[in-house]
Amino acid sequence: MGDVTQEELEREASTRRRLLEAAKAVFLEDGPRDAPLEKVAERADVDLDTLLALYPDRFDLMTKLVSRLYNAAFPFDGGWRHRSDLASFLRAFLQRQQRPEVRLVWHIGDVLAPKFPDRVDAAYWHLAGELELRLLDAGLADDAAHAHSLVLTPALRDFVAAACQLVQSASTPMTL
Repeated sequence: MGDVTQEELEREASTRRRLLEAAKAVFLEDGPRDAPLEKVAERADVDLDTLLALYPDRFDLMTKLVSRLYNAAFPFDGGWRHRSDLASFLRAFLQRQQRPEVRLVWHIGDVLAPKFPDRVDAAYWHLAGELELRLLDAGLADDAAHAHSLVLTPALRDFVAAACQLVQSASTPMTL
């Protein structure tokens, strides 16, 4: 077995990107739980064996996709670049929920959670941390900010889920 060339590495990276873009499109159309992996492979212009060689199962593909989508929607370099007050943060957070790929992040999380209950939900804890920072900035004591963020985070997540269901039932073809 020889060394892997730069060209082979670039080709694999390109194939992975195409597969993730195809998975995003197919999961938005058919839902992450029910979307056929064959359709993802076809959309990426690869065969199913290639998809499975790079992403051994649906959960691995969903995990990589959700990480990519979340990092694109919520860039985190030690905190949001422009630290805002709580109201501005919540407005920006809720506005992002209108994007189909952000709603897909939460849908994939719902699919992954029962399979991997021991994994930390990074998106959830990132949101909790961001809320806590803004509560601290608003003058709450450390313990109070932490406690309030732990109450606000699931409430906000549930609110977003309910809003997404309303939007979906009104206009989008994605299934939950």
